[in-house]
Amino acid sequence: MRDIFHQNNISLKFETLPLARAMQFVANNQTDMVLGLTEEQIIEHKLSKSQLSVGRPTLDFFVINGNPWRYTSNTELIKHLADDKKIGIIKGYSYGEFFNNLIESRPKYFYVSHGNTPLDTNLNLLNAGRIDIIIDNKYTVLFSAQSSVQSSAQSSAQSSAQSSAQSSAQSSAQSSAQSELIKNLVHAGTEGEGGGIYVGFAPHLSTDYINMLDQGIIEYRKSGRLKVLLNKYGITDWKKD
Repeated sequence: MRDIFHQNNISLKFETLPLARAMQFVANNQTDMVLGLTEEQIIEHKLSKSQLSVGRPTLDFFVINGNPWRYTSNTELIKHLADDKKIGIIKGYSYGEFFNNLIESRPKYFYVSHGNTPLDTNLNLLNAGRIDIIIDNKYTVLFSAQSSVQSSAQSSAQSSAQSSAQSSAQSSAQSSAQSELIKNLVHAGTEGEGGGIYVGFAPHLSTDYINMLDQGIIEYRKSGRLKVLLNKYGITDWKKD
């Protein structure tokens, strides 16, 4: 996306925000676009939508190694949750009709994380045994877990070079915990693909920007550059032939 707009002499500034805050910002004209929205979210917040989707997420389940539970059906999942189990979710996210209704009707089954890094919070809680399952997109979870390891390793190296022995030990312990998370994280199944996800554009933006993104996606796909980019992350093209 950055490259598509850059080719049109437009620079983008990206900022990671909780979804609810991002929607407030776009409503107040403090930001121009929000990435990764469902069609329902775009309609609800009266945004303009890119015509082409920018992904098609899966709804995946993760547990920690040693937990034998695996997803087989929503009915079985409800039975499993009845044994005082908790699922980590993120405030403001849409998980599809079934789970959105379940979150509303049986909130005791869920731990709702918020803040600037809610997925990292859920991963740490999962690793610590404070929640039992995480629901999110497979690639997002694995990328976030790997990024946390790299960030902790860099922090540990900087601390060893610049800080006290106590601070260095704390950073090393954090890095070790993050590495342990990668080893312990288990993909426990998927509910399947959801609908497409889109870029939501603030109403004040010209449709020229929407057309620019859509045309850029078409050209990226046609030239093969999209495939090369997705292959770096082990992701296949979401477009159905």
